[in-house]
Amino acid sequence: MKNLILFYMLSFINIASIAQIKKEVELIQKRDGETLTLIIKNNSDEQKEVDLKLDGKGTCKINKSPITKTVKSGEEIDFITLTPFKGKKLDLNMSYNFRSKPTAEELAAINSKLNAVTVEKVNDFNQGIIVFGREDCPRCERTIKHLIRNNISFKYINTSKSIDLNTIMWKMLKDSGAKDNITMPVIIVDGELSHSHIKLEEFYQNLTN
Repeated sequence: MKNLILFYMLSFINIASIAQIKKEVELIQKRDGETLTLIIKNNSDEQKEVDLKLDGKGTCKINKSPITKTVKSGEEIDFITLTPFKGKKLDLNMSYNFRSKPTAEELAAINSKLNAVTVEKVNDFNQGIIVFGREDCPRCERTIKHLIRNNISFKYINTSKSIDLNTIMWKMLKDSGAKDNITMPVIIVDGELSHSHIKLEEFYQNLTN
């Protein structure tokens, strides 16, 4: 499987919807009188590259937007401090997105864990969690990363590299009554097969050992 560094997970977040903010990366607002400091906190276990888009609507000076900075794992940094123009009230429209930009050490660690769970054959599909994925599949990689980071035991099958296992997967899908239009990953949990998850993140976040 290609190194995960080739995959940059992009998560767009509208600040107007605070409830939807991903916990991996937080935007914190700190006020001091009329001055507002925007802080980015990286809660994840890998380095992130963050783009912060700002529109002051004529109420403050913004030299550049978006502002792009790299934030290390566990780091909290001041992105920008804004002060309204004299006689103006600070009015901001802002959003940010982020993508993984792991360090060499972080990349080596996750690839080592991925290699450890990748299998070329499965004797029993009725026990444990088995993930069928393929290369160049962002949904597959998000699932894999979540399981690895949360120390959830699973077996990973790269169907891009195994014709036999790819054939087995499609036979299982056909036997289950699935149609040809399948969205990866295909996931088996204790013998129960599922695929084309509309709410993929919700599905894999509910998986436990």
